[in-house]
Amino acid sequence: TDNKNYIEATVSNRAAAGSFDIKVNSLASGSRFETQDMAFTSATDVVSTTDGTLSFTAGDKTFDIDVTAGMTLNELRRKVNDSSDNFGVNVNIVNAGGSVGSKLVFTSDITGEGNDLVVSNNNAELDRISTVPTGAAQVMEQKQTAKNAVIEIDGILATSSSNTFKNAIQDIDITVKAITPE
Repeated sequence: TDNKNYIEATVSNRAAAGSFDIKVNSLASGSRFETQDMAFTSATDVVSTTDGTLSFTAGDKTFDIDVTAGMTLNELRRKVNDSSDNFGVNVNIVNAGGSVGSKLVFTSDITGEGNDLVVSNNNAELDRISTVPTGAAQVMEQKQTAKNAVIEIDGILATSSSNTFKNAIQDIDITVKAITPE
């Protein structure tokens, strides 16, 4: 049998007694972007030969990273991940080799429809590690959009930009943990 927790409910003392069939259709997720194939061949490739700024935005959150001339892909990864202003952008490098090269991957913790990560710059040399171009260069590919969590309460669809549904049933907060099986 399956002992997995699918939901967690917090009930206030004002909640009315009731029984509900709750199904988790999808969990909330953040967006994910990766560089184009062969944008970089290794983690030591130089990102830009001139100084510039990358601006990260998702929902109502934002932070900037100064990119210095000669900075490598791996140095950029560390600088973004270590930034005290970082609101939840995780940067990784996948060294696939071959015709793919090394991919810079941005994953945002900001969930909910319409909260996709936007990475802009003030230096066209940074277009290949941005989601919005300054020049005419190729930008990063979106691999996952930010999504809402969706549940059914006795067949009634409810959505939330996070995995918590506040008062989806009056005076009951529901936190979804996993998608329920069919």
